[in-house]
Amino acid sequence: LKNLEELEVSSTNVEVIFGIMEADMKGYTLRLKKMTLDNLPNLIQVWDKDREGILSFQNLQEVLVANCEKLKTVFPTELAKRIVKLEKLEIRHCEVLQEIVEEANAITEEPTEFSFPHLTSLNLHMLPQLSCFYPGRFTLECPALNHLEVLSCDNLEKFQNQQEAQCST
Repeated sequence: LKNLEELEVSSTNVEVIFGIMEADMKGYTLRLKKMTLDNLPNLIQVWDKDREGILSFQNLQEVLVANCEKLKTVFPTELAKRIVKLEKLEIRHCEVLQEIVEEANAITEEPTEFSFPHLTSLNLHMLPQLSCFYPGRFTLECPALNHLEVLSCDNLEKFQNQQEAQCST
């Protein structure tokens, strides 16, 4: 898998895509650039909790998630902080998706910081339960964003301002 640059998983009953928690994989960097997950009715998690930073996805540039009926979040917090090369994120037709980034277990008074310096396109379509990007206090920086589409995400709360936002689930 170390040379894999594109991953497409579709029409299967998988519950977790990346469930690797082996100690001998700690610090391992995947070359994965593009990931497409489509029509996965039993998908519960994309990434098993990456508690110790075992795998690095620092090359990830494009993520498409569509038609995943049981998926509630896309990224764990620590992973979302490390995917700085992300250029395109598209999430569509995920009926129970509540937030894009799952809240970290650690409680802090400081806002959690997310920076996507290369993100140019963010598309959110038909996500009726999506309420926020991240459920705690956070800052979000996307200086290259030039395409934003939000369609039929009726529960999505507006960000208070560009520097800091707080959402609740």
